[in-house]
Amino acid sequence: MKYIIITPAKNEGEFIENTIKSVISQSILPQEWIIVDDGSTDDTVEKIKKYLPKYSWIKLVERKTKQEKRSGGGKVVRAFNEGYEHVKIVNYDFITKLDADLSFANNYFECISNAFKNNSKLGICGGVCYIERNKNLIKENANMYHVRGALKSIRIECYNEIGGFKTELFWDGIDEHTARYMNWEVYSIDVQVIHHRPTSSAYSPLIFDFKNGYAARQRRASFMLTVIRSILKARTSPYTLNSFAYIFGFLWALFKREKNILEKNISKAMNQFDYMKLFRKKQFRNKYLNKEL
Repeated sequence: MKYIIITPAKNEGEFIENTIKSVISQSILPQEWIIVDDGSTDDTVEKIKKYLPKYSWIKLVERKTKQEKRSGGGKVVRAFNEGYEHVKIVNYDFITKLDADLSFANNYFECISNAFKNNSKLGICGGVCYIERNKNLIKENANMYHVRGALKSIRIECYNEIGGFKTELFWDGIDEHTARYMNWEVYSIDVQVIHHRPTSSAYSPLIFDFKNGYAARQRRASFMLTVIRSILKARTSPYTLNSFAYIFGFLWALFKREKNILEKNISKAMNQFDYMKLFRKKQFRNKYLNKEL
């Protein structure tokens, strides 16, 4: 299957050559790879430019956003969307939003391609992120029914049907709930990807949880489920502070009467998904976890 890659990158000089070397060594190369520099102040651009003369299918787009701080959510998707506007290839089967701090085996995209090829209802898929600790690779905390935003591949028909990625925090959950609502399947495949910067490590954990709770309200998350999630967050450091930050974010968005970013039917489907995951584990496992490859 044919595919394109779009990579938003900001201050990834330490890691981006790992990603470039992984992509150019793939057994199935992309039709086009758009790397969007999102205002880097390090040597990210210089490292990308070293590869452009030899690989004509790699393109660099430079955004003039040096004054903006590194952040997830809408900023990342805006960079992705700008890269998408520069795509010249017309015929391709799937798009991959790929972070610039990853490395993977040379058959990674062959595995992704085969997953799409073998299941016509598969809308979104990706590999599994591992981080290196004490010279050992450890799987990042993730579930196989979720595809990490760092390496999300999406069938073009699914991408068009869900209206692309939303420029919102935690966009990489919104797309999946929307895709499932539209009867697409979503799951990770057990192919290893090394994540050189662990997820959310660039942000304060408490700020991250506050934003998470705030975004939950924007998505019309159930208050009961939000309370349960905040309690569960107390199991990890900094424990009760995590819980407080999450529920405070939710309540602050409620107090501000923040706009809802999802249609009611998709929010309802999202709450049903989360309710089943928490309280009907057998039913959830049979419906979602049996899709693992």
